[in-house]
Amino acid sequence: MQFWQFFWSNIIDGKNQEKEFEVLYNINKEKYPNLMKTMSIAFEYFNNGVLFMSDFNNNNSTK
Repeated sequence: MQFWQFFWSNIIDGKNQEKEFEVLYNINKEKYPNLMKTMSIAFEYFNNGVLFMSDFNNNNSTK
């Protein structure tokens, strides 16, 4: 799921991504139905949004 979260997250208008989603979905829906379900959920929640991910750990910060 994290890959698709990152893939669909953006700070720009998602009109091109909607077309890209449709193409990817239609090409793969029969061969990879479970993956397309995950991709669809991520698209629904993260398209036109921003996903901030970090592995920052306070214990490793410089002092």
